[in-house]
Amino acid sequence: MKLMNLALVIILIVGAVALSGCVAPKVNDTNTTPQSTTQTVASNNNTFQNKFVSFTIPDGLRIQDNSNDSSLDVMLKQGDTFVGEINFSSTGEDYVNDIIAQSTKTTIANKTAYLFSDSTTKQAYIDGGILIRLNSDFIAPFNTVKDSFVIIKNPTE
Repeated sequence: MKLMNLALVIILIVGAVALSGCVAPKVNDTNTTPQSTTQTVASNNNTFQNKFVSFTIPDGLRIQDNSNDSSLDVMLKQGDTFVGEINFSSTGEDYVNDIIAQSTKTTIANKTAYLFSDSTTKQAYIDGGILIRLNSDFIAPFNTVKDSFVIIKNPTE
């Protein structure tokens, strides 16, 4: 009887562990999502660089880099307030063509780029899919980023 009770207790414990999800992680799981390497950088006219881009950090702003091995995702903040972003834009062709139709053609990082602004944002779309976008109140910081911008590697390469 004691042996049967012990066996029942072991079965209950194994069942509880299995239902709770407490199992060993898969070592060679090929379906994992690339891990973000969030990095926050304060500004004193420093240069920010990750594996995709490099630029001068505008005074008074800080950078939060949420990029990973396959995506560009950099946020610009003033304190805790989001003021802009730099990312790879996989938006539809219609959106890009709309920006291009309303923009000024220029060169950023030795690539063709299109500047666009409205009442809320100042944007630069760089051929190849990189988008720089800051709130319209941050024109000088936008220009600092734009003028110092270097593409190290396109996220799609």
